[in-house]
Amino acid sequence: MRPMAEGLLLWLLLTAAASAAAVLEPRDPLLRWLDADVAPQLVERLGRHPDFRHAVIDFMAVTDGAPSGDSTRLHAAVKHHLRQRLIAVEGLQLHLEAAASACAPARSVDYAIAIEIDRGSGRDARITVALLDLHQRVWVSGLGSSWQGRLTQAQRRAHEQSTQRAVPGSASSPFAAREATAVAASLLEQIQCLLPRGVDGGVFLETPDDPQLEQIALELRRRLLLTPLFVPVERAQDAEWQLRVQANRDFGSTAELVVELIDRGSDARQRLAAAFIQRGPVAGNAHVVPPTVASAPVSQWQTRSPLSPLTVAATQRGGVCRDNRGDACAEVRMELAEAAHLLVFSTSNQVVSVPQCRGDTELREPGEYRFRLPVGANAAAHRPATGFYAIAVRDREAAQALQRIVAGAPGACGRSAETERDAWINRLDAALQRFGHTVHWRAVHLDEKARPL
Repeated sequence: MRPMAEGLLLWLLLTAAASAAAVLEPRDPLLRWLDADVAPQLVERLGRHPDFRHAVIDFMAVTDGAPSGDSTRLHAAVKHHLRQRLIAVEGLQLHLEAAASACAPARSVDYAIAIEIDRGSGRDARITVALLDLHQRVWVSGLGSSWQGRLTQAQRRAHEQSTQRAVPGSASSPFAAREATAVAASLLEQIQCLLPRGVDGGVFLETPDDPQLEQIALELRRRLLLTPLFVPVERAQDAEWQLRVQANRDFGSTAELVVELIDRGSDARQRLAAAFIQRGPVAGNAHVVPPTVASAPVSQWQTRSPLSPLTVAATQRGGVCRDNRGDACAEVRMELAEAAHLLVFSTSNQVVSVPQCRGDTELREPGEYRFRLPVGANAAAHRPATGFYAIAVRDREAAQALQRIVAGAPGACGRSAETERDAWINRLDAALQRFGHTVHWRAVHLDEKARPL
């Protein structure tokens, strides 16, 4: 496999070089400017100044002075030519966007060589190459140059052809902020790579104030609840760890979204994941009810969960716990603030238990509800013994659809425990996304003695 991978990499490099050569011709004024002005300036400064000794440097397309996902073959040709000149500089670390492994660590890029192409009328264009300090959010003085002139026919065609070779979520190809699902999936993949076994202790996810970032954080939280990496808690004071989602570096319409894990005992923090996002306009009412769900007036349901936090108490074995041998029994209590369809299920050792297997669900009145469940034995010392999930659903159609999915879980309602777990999680996740703000849910995880984690 190694010779094949090396051969593929060589083919890609040769293809990129051939493409760049077709756009930048030897006697071309644009190429002469890159070779005579831009490249020597970058080599001299980046190769010798101590500020760049351990810095990671990337390239990005820029529009109106801000990072942009609108990259063209002309951007790619300029980037490739400058990259080839910089590769030979000793000690210079150029960022490789196409990571060799899906689990490459989330590494911070320090500087970006920005390429901006401003087409005028006809064949005229102005091209600027400058260096952007991504941490300080300023342009590096003394490292910027512009060329103005006429593009060749090949260059005009290249500038009309978009290219998306950059990895989605990178500085040169940011996600749209409204793509909360894609952003959260990318962040979760990075977190799973960096912490494949999760962490011990409760984790509180801090929600950003920014409405667009909040949607991404909520989507990430939903995915984390479906993934046995963390034990989520409702209150920050109950957590040993804090998961923070924030715009670490903001460049107007583009921002770098970073996920940090903070040890609340020592304030030590670790960078888990990052993705660049392109902000968009925020509508007056950001919550949109999907057309497949019956619309309802905007109320507190959309902004505040009708489910209270779940409370747990160990109780005597009886009822569903009667045959639980020497293991513990727990009683979970919750308050329902509004009438809703209520679905509950529990998990133990990745097997799901559902008390209600029928497809129909009744509307529950506001008030207190209690559920008793047996607590299993720990499969691993650092994992919860049992998880309990409560889902409040406003729409009957949504409740029935979710009930059918829950009843099809591994080990539920007579199904085999070997049922494909990832496929089931994906179905549940897709349904939760489809029904949006008509659904709210809570979860609690217990140790072997029925104590909340």
